[in-house]
Amino acid sequence: KQPIVHAIGDEGNRLLLDAVSRLSPDPTKIRARSEHAQHLLPEDIPKFARLGVIASMQPYHKADDGRYAEEFIGAERCHSSYAFKDLLDAGAVIAFGSDWPVVSMNPFLGMETAVTGRILGGAVWEPQQNLTATEALRAYTASGAYACFMEKEIGRIAPGYRADFVVLEGSPFGAKVDWTKIAPLAVYVEGRRVFPILPRDRVLPSPAPPDGG
Repeated sequence: KQPIVHAIGDEGNRLLLDAVSRLSPDPTKIRARSEHAQHLLPEDIPKFARLGVIASMQPYHKADDGRYAEEFIGAERCHSSYAFKDLLDAGAVIAFGSDWPVVSMNPFLGMETAVTGRILGGAVWEPQQNLTATEALRAYTASGAYACFMEKEIGRIAPGYRADFVVLEGSPFGAKVDWTKIAPLAVYVEGRRVFPILPRDRVLPSPAPPDGG
């Protein structure tokens, strides 16, 4: 069974890491998950990689929390809050999501926060934890699939995978990205378009597999 533990603060995450460290023979195989992993102690960050604990994080929370975190936990502890980059550099897996309906489910708002460090109000907070757009996209896709033991089915566009993908208006890559204007033009699930929904008389049949297979 995969332990999935709600742990926001450093004490909760340390308790999770300590518990996983007592599992045998190989705790990495269970892929324990810390849901949120928002505020960590620097010395605990390498343990995520060593124990195979996945940091299941919601980057858009940083945009909100960054406005008042220092008031509550102090500036020093904020340096290892939302430690996206430190976790990746330590070799850990981070998987991104939204935590909807608490915040917006729009993944591109989360990507913006992870890539730019910009919080609500426009300030940039703890930019040393910023990721590249590629790293953030991987956290939302391939790493999310890994966190669910589905890395051989979804999370990538590759032969044998489910062909779940989107066609976007706008791009998250580049020097000047308008994150608010990135939107899906089409959504495909298992190779079939599910958005926008076409009238029944315009739906084309799926092509036959090669070699009649």
